[in-house]
Amino acid sequence: GSISMSMKRVSASQSFTREALLQAQPNLDDLVRRNLGVVLSQAIDLAGLEGTGANGQPTGVLNTTGVSALIAAGNTITRAEALTALAAIEADNIATTDAAFIMHPNDYARIAQTVVDAGSGLFVIDAASNTILGRRVLQTTKATEGNVYLGVFEHLLIAMFGGVDLTIDPYTNAASAKIGITSHMMADVNVRHPQAFNVVSLTTA
Repeated sequence: GSISMSMKRVSASQSFTREALLQAQPNLDDLVRRNLGVVLSQAIDLAGLEGTGANGQPTGVLNTTGVSALIAAGNTITRAEALTALAAIEADNIATTDAAFIMHPNDYARIAQTVVDAGSGLFVIDAASNTILGRRVLQTTKATEGNVYLGVFEHLLIAMFGGVDLTIDPYTNAASAKIGITSHMMADVNVRHPQAFNVVSLTTA
């Protein structure tokens, strides 16, 4: 089969005063550029996980047809549910050795306190290795609380069309001595193999 990827623009802007530029240590414009890079990276993370596919957004894992779904019994994940989610991926002949769980920090806090059983003293998230069943666990606010993403993320493709363009504007707000920096990047994301992912929906039970 084949998939297509096309240019979609993601942009970020910040501004600072000329006084701040002259006084700041470390160099303020370098700091602003780094912050813009973080904003762009987080936008790609959000698109990869939950992009809607509408209004110029790429289609993320959550909204990709064919991605497996599991509804958890409560607001956390049990060891049995994690095994079921992994099994759904493995059943499609996709090795999950390098799979990872991605979740909101609030979900992480609950799952990390969920015991495996009544007597072992083990928790669903192994605190020593920060893993569930040997698979890495990552936290991000780009995952909506209640959505836990399990996947082999090499199957989530990210295309970069050129580099990052920076536009420096000292003119628009020149009267107040404000300098604006806007960055633009052309990128796209696409799921190469939907069966490599499983979205676990937590409930309020």
